[in-house]
Amino acid sequence: QSQNRFARLRNESRDAYVNQMTEVCTSALIDPQTHQPLTDGLVLAGSAGIKQILKDKLDPRLKETLLGVYDIQYSGNSGLNEALRLSEPVLKGTRFAKEALLLTTFMQSLSRSLPVVYGLEATMRVLTLSGGAISKLIVWDQLPALRVCEREHDDAEGDQETFFEDVYYVAEERDLESDLRSTSLLDWLLEFGADTFGCELEVVSDVTPLGRQFVGFGGLGALLRYGVDESHYMRPIAGGDSGSDYEAYDWDY
Repeated sequence: QSQNRFARLRNESRDAYVNQMTEVCTSALIDPQTHQPLTDGLVLAGSAGIKQILKDKLDPRLKETLLGVYDIQYSGNSGLNEALRLSEPVLKGTRFAKEALLLTTFMQSLSRSLPVVYGLEATMRVLTLSGGAISKLIVWDQLPALRVCEREHDDAEGDQETFFEDVYYVAEERDLESDLRSTSLLDWLLEFGADTFGCELEVVSDVTPLGRQFVGFGGLGALLRYGVDESHYMRPIAGGDSGSDYEAYDWDY
C-alpha cells in the first residue's frame, strides 16, 4: 500500500512539473499579441522519459515548430552542448548554427595566422583607423565595454553647450569623472558600426564552448579583408625618441 502511495505521489509531482514547464514554454515562446510562436524551431532534449510527456502536453502551436526530441546523458551546459550537437542537422540556418560557423572560422583563422584582430583596444583601433580592413566585426552580446568621450572645451558663450572629443574605450563599466560622457560600446556599434565602417556586424552569445572561448579573447574581434600592421595606426608619443614608443591615435568616432 505504501509503495502504491509513493508511486502516486511521484506521478503527481511529475505531472505538476510537466504542467509548469508547458505553461513556461507557452508564456515564453508564444507572442501574447499575435498568439503565434516566437521561434522557428523547437528542440526537446533530456536524459529521462519526461521529455516525451512534455512533448505530448505542449501547446499545439509549439508542436508545429518541434524539430526533434533527443536523449542526452548530461545536464547543465554539458547537456545543452550535447543537445546542440545532436540536433545540428535540423538546426542548420538557425542562430546557433550560424554562430558556430562564424566562430569556427574566426578560431581557425587565428590558429593559421590569417588576418584577424581581437581584443578591445586592437579591434577598435583597426575598425576606426584602417579605412575598411574589417570584413566582419564580431561582438559578444553582453560586451561590458564603454565608449567614453572626454570633455575638451565649452563654446565661447560659456556653458550652454559642451563639446566632447578624444574618444577612448574602457573594458567595463566604472565610475567616471563628471567631465566624461560614456555610452555602451555594444549599443554604439549596433547603431553606427556597420554603416559607418563598411563591415558586417555579427553579435554572438556565450552559450556554446566556442562562444565562451571568444569571450576569453575579450568578446570583441574581427575577420579582416587583408592583413594590417597595428603600428601604422599608432603615433610617436610627444617627446619620444624617434618614434620608439607609441600611443594610439585619438579616435574621432
